[in-house]
Amino acid sequence: MDGAQYGLTGRLAKVVGADLLQATGFQGELAEFPIAPGRQTQVLQLNDNLANPEHFYIHVIGKAKNQEACTGGSCADFEYTGSDAGVPAPLDTRPRFITPILTPHYDEESHWLAYREYRRLLREGEDPANGDPVGVTDPTRPTPTHVWNHRPEYQFSRYSLEIDEINRVQVDPDTGDESSEDIFNTDTPVIGSSDNLVDILYSLIGPEFDRLSPIDGGQDLILALGEEETRIELGEDNTLRIDNLDHLAGLDPEDFLTMRLYLNQDAGNVLWEYAFEHLVLGTQLAEYDPSTGETFYVSADDPRVPLEAMLIGYAGRENKDPVRVQWQADGGASLATTIDIDEEYGIFTNELTMPPNRGAISNVSVELLDSSGTTVTLPPVEVKAGAPATISAGQPALTVSAAGVDEATLTVTVTDQHGNPVEANTGVGFFVEGSLHSVETSGATDDNGKATLTIKGGDVAEDANVRITAGDVVANVPVSVKPLNLEFVGLDPTVFAGETDSFTLRVSDHQGNPVPDVGITLGSSYGFLSETEVITDGAGEATATITAPDSAGSGQLTAQVGRSAWHKTPFEVVYPQMELRDLEVNNATMVGDTATSGSLNHVRYDTSVITLPYKVSETIRRWETRETMSRSGLETSAIQTGRPLPPIT
Repeated sequence: MDGAQYGLTGRLAKVVGADLLQATGFQGELAEFPIAPGRQTQVLQLNDNLANPEHFYIHVIGKAKNQEACTGGSCADFEYTGSDAGVPAPLDTRPRFITPILTPHYDEESHWLAYREYRRLLREGEDPANGDPVGVTDPTRPTPTHVWNHRPEYQFSRYSLEIDEINRVQVDPDTGDESSEDIFNTDTPVIGSSDNLVDILYSLIGPEFDRLSPIDGGQDLILALGEEETRIELGEDNTLRIDNLDHLAGLDPEDFLTMRLYLNQDAGNVLWEYAFEHLVLGTQLAEYDPSTGETFYVSADDPRVPLEAMLIGYAGRENKDPVRVQWQADGGASLATTIDIDEEYGIFTNELTMPPNRGAISNVSVELLDSSGTTVTLPPVEVKAGAPATISAGQPALTVSAAGVDEATLTVTVTDQHGNPVEANTGVGFFVEGSLHSVETSGATDDNGKATLTIKGGDVAEDANVRITAGDVVANVPVSVKPLNLEFVGLDPTVFAGETDSFTLRVSDHQGNPVPDVGITLGSSYGFLSETEVITDGAGEATATITAPDSAGSGQLTAQVGRSAWHKTPFEVVYPQMELRDLEVNNATMVGDTATSGSLNHVRYDTSVITLPYKVSETIRRWETRETMSRSGLETSAIQTGRPLPPIT
C-alpha cells in the first residue's frame, strides 16, 4: 500500500459548455488520481496534436480516492457545484467540495531582476559568488521565476497554432510601396534594422467554450517580438502586423531575439517561440538613432562617419560558424573596407568617407554573406556645408549719394573651405562705418549662401565702409558717399539796382538723377531773398527771387543741401542808366563852415563837373498851435544851421 487510501483525491475536468465542467482523463486514465501523503509527482500526458483545443481544470478534494464525499460517491461527475450551496461567484461554477492548493504564478519582477544580474555577469565575465576571475565563468540564463499561491484550482489550456509565413517588410519612403521576404523557413532567420515591419500569417484555434469565470482576471494571448507585445486574435488565416521595430536596435550582441506566444498573466510560460537574429546597421555616434529613419548629416569639413553593424543573437550561438558581411556605399563615397568577417560577437566596424560637396548623398548597406543574404540599409548620409571660410562681395565697391536720397544693395556669398555655399540661416553680420545708414539686412544666408544689406548715405559726403562677419571670417567693402550736385539755373550775373530777379536751383544725385523733396538753405551777401529755405519739386528744382539794393555793388548767392558744402555764385548790381544813379558819397565827407549860401563842384566818374548848390539857411512853414492864434493860422520861422528848435506840437 502506498498510503493513497489516507490521502487526497485529484480530479481533472474540462469545460464542455458555458460554466460547465465534465470529468475527463488522458489516454484511458480516469478523471481522478490519488494523492498519497507527502510530496507526490503526477504526470498528465496530453493526447496527440490532433486533439481539440480545450480548457482544463485540476481540483483537489479532501477525501481519499473512492471514499464517499457526497451523494454516495466522490463527486467525480462535477454535478454538485458551489451554486447548489449558495456559494457566490466565481466559485459558484466550481465543485462544491474543494481543497485549496498551491499553484505557480509567474513573478515578472523577480525574473527581470535575475535577468539583469545575468546580463551584468555576461558583461563582466565573472561569477561574484565563486570569486572567479574575469573571463572564466559563463553564467546560465535564468529560467522564469514563480511564486506559489493558494488557489481553489489549477487551470491550463490547449491551443492549436499554425504559422504560415513570417515576412520582413520594407516600405519605400517615397512611394509607400512594400517589399517583403518570408524568413519563416530559412536556416537562419534575420530581421534587419532597416525593416519597417513584420507580418505574421497564422491560424490560431482556441477552445470552443470560454473558461470558467476567472479568479485572477481575464486572459489574453500575446505575441511578442522583442519587447513589443501585441494581442493576438483567434481564427484561421489571420495576419498580425508588428510595426514598432525601433526598440530592437537597443538589444545587445548577447541578447536573443525571439517571437513568443504566451498568456498575458503567464509570460514566463512560453507556448510557442521562434528565434531570430537581428542585423543592425548604425553609426558609432551616440547622438544619432538610425531607427528614426532620419537623414544623417555630416560636415564637409570632416565628412567621415564611423559605422557599426551587429548581428544580435550571433554571440549566443552554441555552434558558431564565422560570419561574413559585405559593405556597400554609393554617391561617390568610399569605405575603409568592403568585406569583413567575425567569429565571436558578430560585430563589424567600418568608416565611410563622403565627398566634401554640399548636398552629396550616400546610401550605405551591409549584407550577410554565406547565409540568408539579409541586407540592411542605413538612412541616407548627406553632406552639409562646413563652417564659413570665405566672404565674397558681389560688388567690389559701392557708391551712394549723401543725405539718404538713394540706396544701394550689397550682396555677399559665404562659402566653406571647399567652396560650398554655407547652409541656409547661417548668421551674417553687417556693420556700417562712416556716413552710412543701414536700411535693411537679411541677417542670415539663403539656400545659396547669399546675404544682403541695403544702405543709404548719411549727411556728410565721405569715404565709408561696410564690415561683414560670418563665423570667424571678416570682409570689408568700401563705400563712397558722394555729395549732391547743386546748380543755379537762370541767375543773371548782373542785376539792376532796386530790381527783383528770379532764379532756379537744381539738385541731382551722383548719377545725375533729380532729387525731389530736399530742402535747400539760401543766403545772399548783397540784396534781399524772397525766402531762405526752399524745397525741390518732383523735378528736383526749386525757385526763389532776389531783390537788389538801390545802389550798385558786388555780392554772392549761397545755397546748401543738408550738411554739404556751400555752393556760391557771384553777381553784380548795376544801374540801368548811369545818369540816374544815386550820389555816391561812400567814404566822402562834406563840411560847410560858411555863413552864406553857395555851391560845390563834384567831378563825376566821366570827368563831368557836377555843381551842387547848398544853403546855410532856409525859411520853412510849419503848423503851430498857440493860445493866441487860431488853429488855421500859419507861423513863419527862420532856421539856421546849428540853432536848436523845440519840437513842434
